Amino acid sequence: MLVLATLAGGYWFLLRGDGGPSGAFPQAEQRITAAARAVTESATAVQRYLELESFAVAIDQQLVVIRAETEKLRKVEQDSDGDAAVIAGDAVDAATRIATSSVSFRDAIAGSGDLADADAARLDIEASITKLEQQLRAWKKL
Repeated sequence: MLVLATLAGGYWFLLRGDGGPSGAFPQAEQRITAAARAVTESATAVQRYLELESFAVAIDQQLVVIRAETEKLRKVEQDSDGDAAVIAGDAVDAATRIATSSVSFRDAIAGSGDLADADAARLDIEASITKLEQQLRAWKKL
């Protein structure tokens, strides 16, 4: 009976996934950060007007990731309390800003062609990545 209980416990431990909010936060942060960096790097691939549509599609694909992972952070925030909830909330704000700035970046390059707006959006994405990374460091200290 003890062997069966040990096997069942080991099986549950291996299959339970990331273990809840504490594991979900770093994973979401890493995915958002990678997608946000892909957004800003994708502009370097645009060399001709004909490439703008594929650029916009690539940004939209990264936005799907950013928004899905932001929802995971939002769930972490809802499931947390105290300092953890504050940190997760700040991470949600940074991730939301990344999504908004990514849309602005896409629209400035693929739509209006306003490179000043694109640069401002890129800088905002980078600042938001830095904020999100700060929240991850704070989360790890909990």
